[in-house]
Amino acid sequence: MAGFNSSGGLVNVGISMTLQDHFTGPAGNILSSWNRMMQNMNTFQRGLKSAYEDSINQTWGLLREMGNLAAYSTEIENNTFMTSKIIDGTLGHQESMLKLAKEVNLRNPLRLADITSGQKFMAMAGMTAEQIENATEPAAQLAAVFNMDMGGKGGTADLMTNIMATFHKEASQAAEVANILSVATTSANMSMNDLAQSIKYSGATARNVGMDVNELAAF
Repeated sequence: MAGFNSSGGLVNVGISMTLQDHFTGPAGNILSSWNRMMQNMNTFQRGLKSAYEDSINQTWGLLREMGNLAAYSTEIENNTFMTSKIIDGTLGHQESMLKLAKEVNLRNPLRLADITSGQKFMAMAGMTAEQIENATEPAAQLAAVFNMDMGGKGGTADLMTNIMATFHKEASQAAEVANILSVATTSANMSMNDLAQSIKYSGATARNVGMDVNELAAF
């Protein structure tokens, strides 16, 4: 009986070990597969989160660009609106001023808003539509050559109109004046703003003694 029990016990142990082997193998495989699946899910979730964040960032970036574009377009419209209103109190020149600015922009590496701002300053200086048409390109060329703004206070349109007014130059002479300023600036150790400031303070005196802008610029 004892032998039987001993034999039976050995058999039971053998069966138990065999069952354990058969169980732990698949169980281990299942556990390993489960862990891999969870890792893959975590990786997938991180990927989704990253893609979602990228999508949000791209969306906000696009919205910002659209906002900037709208603001830029509004700036151009406001400039041409004001230019036309200043010229004769109507909006009759708004389209022609914008068309001119676009044509000049094709030949000069400036912002369209900067060119239309320059036109506005010319109108503020008392120029007519025809005079602005003659002076826009020379002012734009000066701005491009010397890496300056054309529009705004102190821009090339503002500087040119002030100098032309001082020496009673017609708008048809804008290219000539721009060339004089360009040559004088590149021939001396000064900037366009330095030259313009010098002419601003000495221009009236020079004109009164019969000196022209080209002579003053040469001095």
